[in-house]
Amino acid sequence: MKFFKLSAAMCAILLLTACAVEEEIYDPEPAVTVSPLAEENFLEPVTDFSWARQFPPEKVMLHFSSAVVLQRDDPYDLEAVRKIFIAGEISVHYIIDRDGKIHCWIPEDRVAWHAGAGEFGGDARYTNAMNQYAIGIEVLAIGSERDMAQYLTPAEYAALPQELLGFTDAQYDAIAALVQDLCTRYAIPMDRAHIIGHEEYSPTKTDPGELFSWERIVPDLPK
Repeated sequence: MKFFKLSAAMCAILLLTACAVEEEIYDPEPAVTVSPLAEENFLEPVTDFSWARQFPPEKVMLHFSSAVVLQRDDPYDLEAVRKIFIAGEISVHYIIDRDGKIHCWIPEDRVAWHAGAGEFGGDARYTNAMNQYAIGIEVLAIGSERDMAQYLTPAEYAALPQELLGFTDAQYDAIAALVQDLCTRYAIPMDRAHIIGHEEYSPTKTDPGELFSWERIVPDLPK
């Protein structure tokens, strides 16, 4: 009989603990999982590289990507970029291609694997955990020679056509619209303390890099 009472008590504790954990999961109301600006899915959600969000988004993090290391002649092929992400176990909420089309990969109510290890603003919550607090936007672009130094030699970079470098006007328009939409829906301030680059969180990263014009996205001057 004593064993039964102990087991019942333990069960009650376990049930309460389970309920507490469940309550931590972020459940947006009304649920909005994809921005209306996303015209099509880039890839079906990959549950291996995402999980249920626990906290509402507080930051928007910008990145750039391309497949230039693998194929110089077509660095912005979406399928090639997708393969790089999957091989590296990386995911992101949105990808913006060169003509400004916005593709959704991971729904907003799930955490994507895009920030990695880092820290920001002296807030311990973000240390090695920014994925839980940020919406990630990947822009198909190639940065400056210094930004790309870990991927391309100076000769390889110099051989790239100039039109492949930097960001397009269509991309800036799309980024600005998407950031505005996210900040409005999640009450995120439209400033450089909340709209950040990967390089500001992780010192080993260079994106969105030297060629990115922050003043076209947020009102504050670049940091």
